[in-house]
Amino acid sequence: MSFFLAGIRLKAEADTLFAQGYRQNKISQFREALQFYEQALTIYREIGDRQREAASLRNLGSAYKSLGKFQRAIEFHQQSLEISRKT
Repeated sequence: MSFFLAGIRLKAEADTLFAQGYRQNKISQFREALQFYEQALTIYREIGDRQREAASLRNLGSAYKSLGKFQRAIEFHQQSLEISRKT
């Protein structure tokens, strides 16, 4: 049971980080958004939440695009697309 509760807590933490990344992205604080999305991505991968993993990758790609780092953006969007196709 404690493993289950730990998973719920981790997901809640990841969701909070993801939301903070979204807020930072919305106000054009792209570097800060990247940090939040990367942290959320790590947790989503740890708990096996593939849909939120794909969303994090997609948002990372969008933030990198906004920073003018197009090759990096493409890499993240491709990873997101792969997961989306599998799920």
